[in-house]
Amino acid sequence: LWVGTRKGLNRYDRHKNLFIPYFQDSKDSLSLSNNVIHCLYKDLRGNLWIGTGAGLNLYVKENDHFVHHAIPGIFPEDIIYSIANDKEGRLWIGTDNGWYRYNFESQELRICRHVPDDVNSLSVDRSTSLHCYLKGRL
Repeated sequence: LWVGTRKGLNRYDRHKNLFIPYFQDSKDSLSLSNNVIHCLYKDLRGNLWIGTGAGLNLYVKENDHFVHHAIPGIFPEDIIYSIANDKEGRLWIGTDNGWYRYNFESQELRICRHVPDDVNSLSVDRSTSLHCYLKGRL
């Protein structure tokens, strides 16, 4: 069980019956990038992604640490509000600066943002919620 708060991340260890806290530490590059946790998401590959007030983090279970900016091209200062997979396994990331769509196979990153006077762009950049329907549609 993982619990994200405005003051860090906590993992419940049921064998020890206690919560293990994780915090941002400016002296430790393998700690969280920020203590404000907006979302947690376990993708179709079993990876745990953490959306924070300052970027995207990937939890590395084998070493019990975090990788910041695990997807090249996502701005480290973006606030990550939501994360979801579509039926093709692509990762969608909703931020205060638009949406990102990452394809693990091709390593392609697509950025979707509001463009003034373009009716085909996002209506606003800030995306606090993403949901993929059962048919894989966003």
